[in-house]
This record gives sequence, structure tokens and C-alpha cells, in this order.
Amino acid sequence: EDGVLTAKLAHTNSAIVPPEAQQNQDLMVDPVGTGPYKFVSSVSGSNVVLTANEEYWGGAPAIKNVTMTIVTEESTAVARMETGEADFMPNVSVGFIPRIEAMPNVVFETSNAAQIYYMFMRTASYVNPIMEEPEFRKALAMSFDKQGYVDYIMEGYASVAESVLGPKITGYTDEAITHNVGYDPEAAKAILAAHPGWADEEILFLVPTSPAYAAMGEYFASNLKNVGFNIKYEPIDWAAWLNESKAANRFDMTMAAWSNVTRDGSELMEPNFHTVNGAKRIAYSEEDGAVINAYIEASKTTSDMAKRTENLLAVNAYLQDNYFVQPLYHGVNMYCYNKAYTGITRDPGGTFYLVDFGYAQ
Repeated sequence: EDGVLTAKLAHTNSAIVPPEAQQNQDLMVDPVGTGPYKFVSSVSGSNVVLTANEEYWGGAPAIKNVTMTIVTEESTAVARMETGEADFMPNVSVGFIPRIEAMPNVVFETSNAAQIYYMFMRTASYVNPIMEEPEFRKALAMSFDKQGYVDYIMEGYASVAESVLGPKITGYTDEAITHNVGYDPEAAKAILAAHPGWADEEILFLVPTSPAYAAMGEYFASNLKNVGFNIKYEPIDWAAWLNESKAANRFDMTMAAWSNVTRDGSELMEPNFHTVNGAKRIAYSEEDGAVINAYIEASKTTSDMAKRTENLLAVNAYLQDNYFVQPLYHGVNMYCYNKAYTGITRDPGGTFYLVDFGYAQ
């Protein structure tokens, strides 16, 4: 019995495609489908051009021609919104909000997101074997001032995460947050003081250089150093992080995020924390991995929501009680668009649909 079937069918990756496209395995090179837009052209690393599908079963889209331009520098994208060269920017960083709100022809909006940022600590395939010590990881987890980050860095455009399984995810109950490890720097210092030599152990903290992660990395590394940890801070390009964060014996701790398109708990836990079917970034002992995998698999193989919830809460508890994962914060969708348009939003999974866009009257 597949308890995740309805979530799978709701996922955008379940869109209908012709058998030939599946057989040829060229869908990403020669796109085809049944959607409201037709593929026109693309230039790798530059843009994708679409045109309206006038025969779309749901009715032809109001916006006839769309060019999605890839802009690597956010400041450049913001400048294009300001001049009118661009009409929609799906992601906005907190630091640019005042500038965008001052633009007379641009609307800044937010929407709820089923997104979590989290810190994870390897207990296997690490650099420093000290990571096997639960009390050491507990001290790490106690060192993160999550509320301070939300208040001062995110300026309130986020909420503190107290559990891996967030309140907008299927399977969540208030029991999940009882496993939260709160910010307690004095208790963390006491743990280090009780174990001579622990404060000298160098911990390799791998941090992607993309804006969101760089800000988190600097803030939380400062938290750790203030407690007394010996942190080796290693910034790394995002593309390189995607590969190296899966490498054996590459780091001790790093950060990751997940936007849950279907908002199903199993669809959060499996890709992130299953040792076989997941991303394989977090690493545990074989025994711990077997326990986590079993809970995740049990949450998928029944449609009984009570049993699914029981297993999802169990894996959440195991991840946090063993200090493998420290949830950091739940994000908010932040985006902007030209006032000439309407119907623009992002759903909790972070997805936007061009077919919903229209012209303001």
C-alpha cells in the first residue's frame, strides 16, 4: 500500500508526457507536455523562451510570450525590476526589500512556505571523530541562536523551526516540538568545560557561498565561536557544495534546506534523511541509519494517517534526540512583480504558475 500516492500525483513532476519522450530520455533537452505553454528556445545559462499554448485544455494563458532570464547577481535582477526590464522576480533577499518597496511600479509580496533550513552534524564519514559524541553534538545544537537570526538577520521574514517536521507538513503534531533543543549557550559552555580538550577539537563547517547560506554560516559560526568551539569555516561555491556535501570524510557539519512541494512528511524525510534513497549528505552509523530508514519506510507503506503520523513523529524525534539535525528556521516566500500584472503568487512549496498570471485592469 502506497501511503504517498496522492502526494506523488500532486507533484509537478507527475505531469503527463508522451511515451516517446520517456523512451528517448530527452525531455530536458527537447521539452514537450500538456501544459499552458510551449517551449520555443533556450540558451544554457542565459534564458528560456516560452509561448502560450492556445489549445491548452484550461484555456489559453493571458500572458502570450514569456522569457525567463537567468541572472546570477541579485543586485542586477533588482536593478532590472527598477528599470522595468524585468517583470517578475521569484526570490528576494531581505536586504533588498526596502529598495524594492520604494519602487513605484513594483509590488513586493510574501506568502507562506513549507520550507525548512536546518543544520546537520555527521556522526559517520566525518573529518573529526569527536562528532560521534552525543554530548558534543548536544553542545553544538545548544549554541545556535535561531531567534536572533530570525529577528535580526531575516528581520522577521521567517519563523524559528523547533522540529524537522514543520507545522505545515502532513504528519505534524505539537508532539514534534517537544524534542527541540533550545538556545542555551551557558549549558553548551558547561558541557565543553566538563570535557577537557573538547574546546580544542577543530570542527570543519562547510558553508555554501550563496547569499542565504553565507549569511547563516557567518551568524551561526559566530554563535559557535562565542561558546568556545574551534570552528574551521570553509566557504564553498554552491555548485561544488552540491557534489562535495555528498563526499565521504569531507566535513563535520553543514546546512541544507528543503521546500516541500506536496507538504507530505514522508516526502520531506526520505529525500533528506534516508541513507539509501536520500541525498546521502547526512551520515550516521549503520545502526542509526537502519532505525531512521525503517521509520521513514513505515510512514510510506500505509494510508492509515494515524500510523503514518506515528512513524513521522518517530523519525523526527530520533533525528533531534540524537542531535543529528538542528532545525533552524522556516522560510517565507518573498517575491516582487510589476504592477502591470496580477494573479502572481507562490504556493507553500515555492511554485508559481505562469498560467495564473494576468494583466491588471
